[in-house]
Amino acid sequence: MALYAQAGVAPLCLQGQREHGLRVNWLLWLLWLEHRHQVADPELLDTAAAHTDSWYAGAIVPWRQLRCRAAPGPQREGLLRAELLCEREELRRLARLQTRRGANDNLATYIQWLDQPALDTWCGRLRDALQGTLHPRPV
Repeated sequence: MALYAQAGVAPLCLQGQREHGLRVNWLLWLLWLEHRHQVADPELLDTAAAHTDSWYAGAIVPWRQLRCRAAPGPQREGLLRAELLCEREELRRLARLQTRRGANDNLATYIQWLDQPALDTWCGRLRDALQGTLHPRPV
């Protein structure tokens, strides 16, 4: 996604993944929904978990673990490609979920759903990194 390529966004997302167990695809999906004036409420997050948790645990995590243990080089690059293919499938699954229109701070809803209020500051830093690039589409 273009959001991930914005200056400062990838390192923040990876920090959230590494230090707080956040899922980068979920962060990007939630921001994409917000951009499209789509609400991510707790029920949608429950549905998203039901549609992606087993894929995440059975496909993405094993490839990531193998990649992280591999020495730099062609093998590690191949493992990264496999991991990214699995992540694209997770994004496809998330994008297919039914949403409803409305205004919402989807990141805040996600943090509440995770029951990790300490991440509010981290979310603020992510929003700062996206400032000027994440404009809602016209309704």
